[in-house]
Amino acid sequence: MNDDGQMTVAVVHGIGVSEPGYAVELIAGIRREFIAALRRENLNPPDPLPLTFIEIVWDDIVAEQQRELSERLKSGLERWREPTVWEKWFAPLLAPLQKGARWLRTDFAAQYISDVIAYRNPLVYEKIQQRILGRLEEGDGPLTFVAHSLGTVITSDLIYDRCESGSGFPGYTMTNFFTLGSPLAVFALRYGADAFASPVHMEDPDGRWINILDRDDPIAYPLKPLNAAYDRAVEKDAEVDTGLFGIAHVKYWKNPATQRIIAAKLAADYRRRR
Repeated sequence: MNDDGQMTVAVVHGIGVSEPGYAVELIAGIRREFIAALRRENLNPPDPLPLTFIEIVWDDIVAEQQRELSERLKSGLERWREPTVWEKWFAPLLAPLQKGARWLRTDFAAQYISDVIAYRNPLVYEKIQQRILGRLEEGDGPLTFVAHSLGTVITSDLIYDRCESGSGFPGYTMTNFFTLGSPLAVFALRYGADAFASPVHMEDPDGRWINILDRDDPIAYPLKPLNAAYDRAVEKDAEVDTGLFGIAHVKYWKNPATQRIIAAKLAADYRRRR
């Protein structure tokens, strides 16, 4: 913990357009649950709270790279998937479900695919990493990352690269990593078997990597079952209920259980260091 007792929490979004303010509800929920966790331990929450949140936006970096591709993918998916006779017959009753399914297979799929392709561009990769490092600047004390979707891959790559190079995060101690709706299990295939043997680790011996997922989220995968290395690196695959199939992937920010899991660990860190 730094001189003024602050713990830094960096939030990294996932797929889709994310403007500043996307994490407002998540941050408010973590603050609320942090206070509740301390009070359950008969501790008076300090004022101000010892939490510094840094919201990181990287979507604008990939926007130009993927806008045209995304529109082409979306258009192609819409033409390819025409309504069936059964869907037309029950259209009035199925309208809400059809709308959600159409969004999932067009907007969502196109955005996800195009973001992934854009991120694989070395120039985009480097710009995103520098954006995150620039927002962190030089700090002091425990550092926690909360990342969602493709953001979990981006953050994992950053942590791995910084630790492998010995650069680390100047002034910070890499303490916690919360992955929400993470496709890391699939992305590790990029680097073959070695990637599965070398997951990221926390610098702080009391640090934790907690993977939060909804079983109805088609993008998220548990990490502990991958192998012994991931079983050791990941503290827990924590299941939450964020919503129905499809939309579950984009509802983690507002989910009280997600906020509670993150806040509980931050409260434990605070109690241990105070």
